[in-house]
Amino acid sequence: MLNSNGFIVVIAAPSGAGKTTICHEIEKRRDDIVYSISATTRPKRQNERDKIDYYFKTEDEFKRMINAGEFVEWAVVHGNYYGTPKNSIKELIDGNKIVIMDIDVQGARSIRKVFPDASVLIFVMPSDVMRLKERLFKRKQDNLETIKTRLANAKEEIDCIDEFDYIVINNELEKAIKDVDNIINAERLKTSRNKKQIEKFKEDLKDEERIL
Repeated sequence: MLNSNGFIVVIAAPSGAGKTTICHEIEKRRDDIVYSISATTRPKRQNERDKIDYYFKTEDEFKRMINAGEFVEWAVVHGNYYGTPKNSIKELIDGNKIVIMDIDVQGARSIRKVFPDASVLIFVMPSDVMRLKERLFKRKQDNLETIKTRLANAKEEIDCIDEFDYIVINNELEKAIKDVDNIINAERLKTSRNKKQIEKFKEDLKDEERIL
């Protein structure tokens, strides 16, 4: 098996498109994936756990981290702060881990800027707006005004889709998970991510030639 260099898989999507579910399922099914935990100031939802689902911070704590330069990216989304701690991501990549993260379009841009050669950007969306609306209403997490805001933001997010490397349509969760899994496998097998092993093979061939 190839021992490829570490990289980041960014999953972005409109709210309700299923990006968080896909990320957690991919993490559960693969032993080469590490889920990146974001920090946020949004209220903790039922069954969510601090330092497992998110690092839940007060606004003052989050702003202190911003001023200290502790985030590789951060943004205000739907009135709440979200950010990705910088040191943890770099350590994982340096350790040849594949880091998967679900963040917004702004965050995806920041990740690509900081890690241009080690980031893979995937945009997840349902096939039509009606499916997105149904999911937002069914999950019963937001009031009507918030749902309207999320749908308005979805239009702006989809306008940025050309900045992404891949698109995955999530009408059937299992198929969407498989599509993301296939993308990760293809990226892991790229020659650019396996230069050390390729060079070692070349050197071993030279040694064999000298022996013969």
